Amino acid sequence: VSQSRYPIKEISEIKLKQHIQFLAADALEGRLTGSAGEKISADYIEKEFKAAGLQPVQIEENTIASFQHSFPFVRLRITTNKTKFGIVGGPDMPGINAGAMVQFKVFEEFYPLPQSASNDSITAEFVDCGYGLIHEASGRNDFADYPDLSGKICVMRLGYMNEASEPNNPLKDVADIQTKINHALSRNARGIVFINGFNINPKNIPTGKLNRTDKPLSIPVYYYKTDKPLPPRMQLMMVSRVASPTVNAVNVMGFRNNHKKHTIIICAHHDHIGFNEYDNSRYTGPRAIHNGAIIS
Repeated sequence: VSQSRYPIKEISEIKLKQHIQFLAADALEGRLTGSAGEKISADYIEKEFKAAGLQPVQIEENTIASFQHSFPFVRLRITTNKTKFGIVGGPDMPGINAGAMVQFKVFEEFYPLPQSASNDSITAEFVDCGYGLIHEASGRNDFADYPDLSGKICVMRLGYMNEASEPNNPLKDVADIQTKINHALSRNARGIVFINGFNINPKNIPTGKLNRTDKPLSIPVYYYKTDKPLPPRMQLMMVSRVASPTVNAVNVMGFRNNHKKHTIIICAHHDHIGFNEYDNSRYTGPRAIHNGAIIS
């Protein structure tokens, strides 16, 4: 931008302090994404953009240019009571009616892992893939007999045998949950269930906590937390129903037309973490506003 067309305007320390005092005030309650405080902040910034001579931005064709642009923001992921896991009797099971089902209790006996699909279900035979380990140095491959798991549910044990008493076993490098999930996915597994291994390390048992930033897969992934065995020759029923409520967040954008091939767009990423509703803060004290700046 040439100085002749748009003279440089200096901003005073007092004016900067006024901006900070407004945006970081307790009245905005930390500008949590999607909150009323964030909307007040967006309106304030839009007013300042207009005063600075900026123009609104059109981000898509056939839309009206605007300073404020909203987008969905996932607030949290939460396992609902519609999430199910159970054993289904097969047609060749003597003494058991075909289709008879035993359901487990969510959280008490199982829960979805963060990788689990938000909305998917499957009833299918399961394949016991041991510990789900592939360790090239030792020549171990727990999937050697199962190159194709299409249409099947893959059952694997956590960690490796004697994990608690052998913390330096070389298998630890390939025994994490995500690596095992990747092995099952590469063999087209339709669902994944983790069960307890022998002498497991309690620190490595998944908690079942879901985060809003999780990137769920397209299949159910569960942890069956009890030590009751899954009977062979039965089918497993998995219904993953994880809610992901959203709010509308707001970015503020403006630009100054310098009548050149290129221009600069000013974008205000102004939201903050409110009262730490999304667990984004390291602060561990009593509930408090996270203002986003220090006002002095």
